[in-house]
Amino acid sequence: MSNKTNRGNFTINVNFNLRQTLPAHEPTSINAIVRFNNERIVISGIDKVEPRYWNIEKQSPKQHAANARAKTISTSLSNAKSIIINLFENYTVHHDSFPTDVKVFQHECRRAIFNLPDPSIKTPTDKSPDFLAYLDKFKEDVKSGKRVIARGKRKGQPYSPNTHKQYGTLHTNLTEFVREGKIKHLHFNDIDLDFYTSFREYFVVKCDKSPASFGAAIKCVKTIMSDAAEYGFHTNQKHKSRNFIKETTEADAIFLDNEKLDKLINIDLSKNARLNKVRDLFLIGAYTGLRFSDFTTIRPQDIDGDYIRLQTIKTGERVTIPITKNLKFVIDKYNGKIPPTISNQKFNDYLKDLGKLAEFTEDVSITKFVKGQRCITKVAFWELMSSHAARRSFATNMFKMGIPSILIMAITGHTTEKAFLTYIRMNNDDKAVMMMNMLKRAELKVINGGVE
Repeated sequence: MSNKTNRGNFTINVNFNLRQTLPAHEPTSINAIVRFNNERIVISGIDKVEPRYWNIEKQSPKQHAANARAKTISTSLSNAKSIIINLFENYTVHHDSFPTDVKVFQHECRRAIFNLPDPSIKTPTDKSPDFLAYLDKFKEDVKSGKRVIARGKRKGQPYSPNTHKQYGTLHTNLTEFVREGKIKHLHFNDIDLDFYTSFREYFVVKCDKSPASFGAAIKCVKTIMSDAAEYGFHTNQKHKSRNFIKETTEADAIFLDNEKLDKLINIDLSKNARLNKVRDLFLIGAYTGLRFSDFTTIRPQDIDGDYIRLQTIKTGERVTIPITKNLKFVIDKYNGKIPPTISNQKFNDYLKDLGKLAEFTEDVSITKFVKGQRCITKVAFWELMSSHAARRSFATNMFKMGIPSILIMAITGHTTEKAFLTYIRMNNDDKAVMMMNMLKRAELKVINGGVE
């Protein structure tokens, strides 16, 4: 298939290929490969497609019932090619030569294809393009699926709805920050340590939001800055300063030990169908270690004898989970299925009602931030119950039993022990008891070995 286009004495080739061809079932980016005058440029992320639905010879998506976006993808590629050729033609007509600065031509193509802010459009007081405009475009590309994950194990896959929500929240907060500060434009060059200090003061002190939420916002700011720099919209590196930090605070989270889980199992909820289903869903989460999105969508075909085998929704990890006696008891109640699910928010609300009914009323000390100041307060255990406590309960109970971290991580899907250990909820007494039990087992092994 020829993709050569002649414009007078100037020839340009535009072809499309995939960033990667395996795995065949995971969406990957479609790149435009542009060649002229012995130069080659790549414009990545024109769209995305599963490799199994890509026609290499025709450089286009296959028309297939399971490939619902085939027409949309074809339109994206056609539009991108037209834009590249038109920009090339405009340049050659006005300059009677090939584009001399290949990098600039690449940036122009990318700006036009993705409708990015034009760095050449500046008012007399402008120092660089507008940060909020770029952020707005970025979050919409995340939402539409045009922008996919660029690196890591999920490379080539679309972002989650939660990621889009994070960038939307940042856009809302920054818009208010700019309005209240009477800032005419927030430029890329304005993102420095002074911005960091002012935004934190506004976000944490004035708006009374947590340092952890501010940390999440700064993480997004750093991503936008790095992305825009990669595409040539600025050269500001202040966001990489060691003082431009993503704040983290340890979450006040609880877990239910086996005694509490047994108490939930034994509560008579025959006259409360709603809490009965919520209780059983929570137990499934506590005995599988899955996230809410996964343990509420287990299908009968995922249950294979003594194991549950499925692909997690958030990360795409394939996990295999042994079905314990208590887990089997819950699954058998529903004839090999799971209870009907509800929204996460309602689930968490009803879970607190369940905790009160189970008399989980002991005080738990938690850290709160008021206008940026840390303070310690106490709440009842049931007030902290949430869907995520199920996953944390699984990890902690397995760890306390002495099961190696690597085996638990194979089920929870954690890729680093550092991340996994944030799920473990143990106080010093728990650790001492666990160590004593391990020492006793070691001593017994030595004694038995001596007897033999």
